[in-house]
Amino acid sequence: MARGTPQWVVVFYILGMLVTGTLNTICTKIQFTLTSVGINGQPELFHKPWFSTLNMMAAMGLVGAIDKLCRSCTPRKADPLLPDMGPSHGGDSNGISYMRKVILVSIPAAFDILATALCAYGMMYIPASIWQMFRGSSIVFAALFSITFLRRRMYAFNWLCLAL
Repeated sequence: MARGTPQWVVVFYILGMLVTGTLNTICTKIQFTLTSVGINGQPELFHKPWFSTLNMMAAMGLVGAIDKLCRSCTPRKADPLLPDMGPSHGGDSNGISYMRKVILVSIPAAFDILATALCAYGMMYIPASIWQMFRGSSIVFAALFSITFLRRRMYAFNWLCLAL
């Protein structure tokens, strides 16, 4: 366990992740199977994948605002966890400014939002169980790309966890 974290807390977090992930998939699928009377008086399916992506982005923004509020209410530690984690004024030991770090993180974040929208679009056409398996397979492809492009070595415990 990480730094004396009680085992029941870890189990609680794992169960919470599984339950909320499952509920997210089920609620999204239910959202896409809802029907309503359209502007022409005919029943229509609610096929709005960009709306569900907007909902997810708004929820992430809300969590970010709550995180910022919690961080501003708690006293700051003297040293950040890693040397280059905290915002710097003009640059840190590596010479990378805080704004440059924000821009560098924004690029993959934009691709993540696009991937979320495309996943929502795909969920309209396949069963939720198949979608969940495809979404879970992304870790397999991330590992394969890490080996192929980054030339990283996978250890036995990495392969074991990947197989699970």
